[in-house]
Amino acid sequence: MVIRRLFMGLVLLVAIASIWIDGLVSAPIAQTDIASQIRSYLDKAPIKSLQLTVYDGKTDRLIFEHRKGQFNPQAPVAIASATKWVTGAVFMAMATDGILQPTDTTGKWLNWQGAAGQINLKHLLSFTSGLNQGGLCQFDHRSSLDNCTQQVNRASRNPQPESFFEYGATHMMVAGRMAEVATKQSWDQIFAKYITQPLGLLPQTRYGGGTIGDRRILAQPTRNPRLDGGLQISSADYTKFLRMVYQKGKYNGRQIIRPDLIAMMETSQFKPQTKIKYSPAARYPYKMEYGLGNWVECIEANCTRQVNSSLGAFGFYPWIDRQNEYYGILAMEQDRGGSESAKLIVPGRVLIEKLVAQARL
Repeated sequence: MVIRRLFMGLVLLVAIASIWIDGLVSAPIAQTDIASQIRSYLDKAPIKSLQLTVYDGKTDRLIFEHRKGQFNPQAPVAIASATKWVTGAVFMAMATDGILQPTDTTGKWLNWQGAAGQINLKHLLSFTSGLNQGGLCQFDHRSSLDNCTQQVNRASRNPQPESFFEYGATHMMVAGRMAEVATKQSWDQIFAKYITQPLGLLPQTRYGGGTIGDRRILAQPTRNPRLDGGLQISSADYTKFLRMVYQKGKYNGRQIIRPDLIAMMETSQFKPQTKIKYSPAARYPYKMEYGLGNWVECIEANCTRQVNSSLGAFGFYPWIDRQNEYYGILAMEQDRGGSESAKLIVPGRVLIEKLVAQARL
């Protein structure tokens, strides 16, 4: 069965025409070279500029690459919600460094009281904090994480952590302020210390603020960065990040994140009592849960096989498939268009799995 990728949500995603995926699904795989087949359908997709890369997880060897149009893998692009995976990793690197632990609470670092003070970092990074997502402070690039966090606290009455999952920005904004208080540094400084510098990323790799739709504002420096969707990064740099995650937190011989914390990131944080208040993956053809900053896609029943991913509103889609021992990125930066709900369909995973297996022969 060829797995289709369908992401419905409040964010606006790039559309790849259904005629392309229909052709991909029905193509006679056994009679066609797999790499050529994937290239052919990428070229037929109604997207002017993209890149697909697939890497062998065992060796980090590039197995497949196809570039279409003028896509530049060295140029930073807005990746929207694909930011969340990187943000989650920043906190796990801090935990590895002994600065901020997954069980640390808002009460400890922000002096929040009552039920709100029991919210911990894991709740925030898994969107199960119970905080009110109706605020607008995350859209104000002239504000700060401190001011935004105070507004979120005032707007959230008696939150119940782990009671429900609600996809939204404010969880990570609060987590970011906890990090600033714990380190006495700005988010930009924290990000540079734990991700940019150890991975050797471009200096243009940074977080912006404001609305996701205004890329001019999103690219400007801010004290109120969108930790859920404001990262500007090249696909080449995101590949370095993905490689570090796949290799259980190690990059160029340095253990940036402990292996147990990588495993925590990739494990669903849903509890038996967790209800879905809002999930943009509600219409997926299979169950979707959430880890720390990334989706846990349950490809088979009871999640006996899973894929971890982080799809962004402009079509940037990184994923890790540990069972088949590979990772990849479908990279692009598309316009939002005029609809509040669109779809991104990634090439069938069965084809890519066959491609990976073929490359190892």
